[in-house]
Amino acid sequence: GGDGGGGDGGGDGLGRASAQAAWLRMKKSRERERMLAALARRVRASGIPLPAMFADMDALETNVDDLTTKAGPLRIRLASKSFRVPGLMEHIVRRSPGKFVGFMCYSVPEAAFLADAVRAWWGPVTQRALDLLVAYPTVQAHDLELARALTQQAGVVLTLMVDCVQHVEAIERVCERWEDGDGGAGAVCIRVALDVDASLPVMWGLVRLGAKRSPVRGVADAECVAECVLRKRHVQLVGFMAYEAQVAGLPDDQPEDPPLYSWAVRLVKHLSMRHVRSLRARIAARLEEMVGPLQFVNGGGTGSVTSTARDRSVTEIAMGSGFLQSQLFDYYHNANARQPVLYFALPVTRCSDARSRRSRWATCHSGGFVASGACGEDKQPVVAYPPGLQPVSGEGFGEVQTPFAVHVGLDIAPGDVVLCRPAKAGEIAERFSRYVPFRYHTESQQSTSWWTTAPFERTAGTANAFSNLQEV
Repeated sequence: GGDGGGGDGGGDGLGRASAQAAWLRMKKSRERERMLAALARRVRASGIPLPAMFADMDALETNVDDLTTKAGPLRIRLASKSFRVPGLMEHIVRRSPGKFVGFMCYSVPEAAFLADAVRAWWGPVTQRALDLLVAYPTVQAHDLELARALTQQAGVVLTLMVDCVQHVEAIERVCERWEDGDGGAGAVCIRVALDVDASLPVMWGLVRLGAKRSPVRGVADAECVAECVLRKRHVQLVGFMAYEAQVAGLPDDQPEDPPLYSWAVRLVKHLSMRHVRSLRARIAARLEEMVGPLQFVNGGGTGSVTSTARDRSVTEIAMGSGFLQSQLFDYYHNANARQPVLYFALPVTRCSDARSRRSRWATCHSGGFVASGACGEDKQPVVAYPPGLQPVSGEGFGEVQTPFAVHVGLDIAPGDVVLCRPAKAGEIAERFSRYVPFRYHTESQQSTSWWTTAPFERTAGTANAFSNLQEV
């Protein structure tokens, strides 16, 4: 069940396929270790101030090719919160310009930032208007005023997310105030989309598996919000989103999990996709009866790309972290073709017990780039190079310094470089002002063009755009 579909045939064929996949993973692991060893040497020799973030452009392009193929007929909406670096997003879009429909934004201020940061290249590359979908509802007056201003910008198509009558009425009030004020030379209409809860109801609906954020859980709930929109002069319903978080955001191939648990997770995913396909089809049919043809139906994510692509109701899929293959996305059974892109480098500043064969410790400066979500070891970074370093369980990755237990036989000294992978791709960008892109040529085991371009700058003001901070 789940994203994997049917089997490959008989047991011998399946065994051979599994053995081949294991061999390919082992080969890729050896090649990546050689690449990371060379990268660590290059970083140390370059004198780049650490900590610093590096992006493997060959891996990024491999991931773009993989995900654009798996998306099938669906257009892709880039989840910009998973990047937060305009240069990376531009590189992805230029790789397959006809595949991308726009951006899924974290907030209205971020949408405003992207309108300035990417509009210059978006139109010439994609031959379409800059389509910005703010995926998270807001009722803040500042956000809605900014959305009204963005709606009036040429070349920008903005859509806000709603899931209740209060969201719709807040947008209407802002537009009415502007229309009645000194600047109200004409009416403005803000596009909205409906956020539908795609969680899986079990035990007669007493328990729901998945994200529990939207109150719109069925056709009747969608009708209620759509009727409210139809009564407003300044709001237009153009589409809806139903994100199957329990499919797209739930790892199902963690090596430490018992086989029965992984099977149960895939069963939940299979049942969830049956439920959400039916739900999306029914809501799409009813909304089109009420408001006319919908401009988009958004669904899925990186973790559900193969199953969402088979849903005929969906016109576009939102993806982000999978392009960068952050560490949490290693544990999906459909992720074998993708490669890690991001590595942050930490400098080793001191070592202790250097003469002991039983225990050695190395300490790096910085490192505390822990991901958000429920607290757990899976939210911490992981060491990519050198092998033989283990975070200290009592301390973990620290804001100021990070200690590691050093495996016997590993030579490490102050001045060496440790490369780590972040658990999540987007939020760690708030800790770095630039990303250094590189390429490594495995044919000669050397890099002829390590730093491929100037660093990808996040540019001044990006942090405020994402955190939605305002000066007082």
